[in-house]
Amino acid sequence: MQEDTKRLLADAACALQALRDWVQAVPDDVAASLPAMPGVDGDWLDEVQAGLKAATAPI
Repeated sequence: MQEDTKRLLADAACALQALRDWVQAVPDDVAASLPAMPGVDGDWLDEVQAGLKAATAPI
């Protein structure tokens, strides 16, 4: 895999984790007042994160 592709995948993994951390930091009362994000669920995000981690793992 090319280095620029590896870097992009690593950056995507970091961005995804940062967004999940931010969402989890939102207070429960605020989160309850917001609409659900259509098409996004934690299981799917777990799969994407695992795939990104596997793709960027050293051989």
